[in-house]
Amino acid sequence: MLNIEIETVWRFRREGSPQTIVVMLGILNEIRKTGKLTAAAADAHLSYRHVWNLVEQWSDFFGVPLVDTQRGKGTTLTAFGEKLVWAGQRMQARLGPQLENLAQELATEIKPFLHQRPSVIRVHASHGFAVSKLRELLDREPGIARKACRRAGSGSIRAKTASSIS
Repeated sequence: MLNIEIETVWRFRREGSPQTIVVMLGILNEIRKTGKLTAAAADAHLSYRHVWNLVEQWSDFFGVPLVDTQRGKGTTLTAFGEKLVWAGQRMQARLGPQLENLAQELATEIKPFLHQRPSVIRVHASHGFAVSKLRELLDREPGIARKACRRAGSGSIRAKTASSIS
C-alpha cells in the first residue's frame, strides 16, 4: 500500500544572503520535554555531538541562544527556543489536517498508475506439495486473501475452465 506523507520544513534566510538554515523543531521539542540533549539526539537518531553542533549553528544564525545548559542540571530552552517550538506546534495544528487530506488525495490519484499486487489469488489445483507451500507463503504476506476450494480429481480443471469462461 502506498502512503504519502507531506511535512512542513522551516527554512530561515537572512535578507540578501543565500545561506539558509533548517531548524529541526523535533530536537527542540524533545529538549523541552526531557531537559536532555542526549534524549533529543536519541529521538532524532543523531549523535549527541551532531545535535549539539546543530543547536550551536542555529544559535549563531539567529544571534540568540536557543538553549540554556547548566552542568549537572540539564538543558532548558530559552524564551526564543520556546517561541520556536510554540510556532511549530501552531503551524502543525493549522496545516497538519490540510496536509494529511492532500496526501490522501494524492495517494488516491497516484495509486491507479502503480503496479499493485492482486489482493486475491485464486489457484485451481487438486493436490501437490506446491499447493501447501504456496499456502504457507501466502499466509506470510499481509493484504493477500486466499480462498481454498478443494476439488477431487478433474474437478479443479472444470472449475478453472468455468472461471475462465465467466
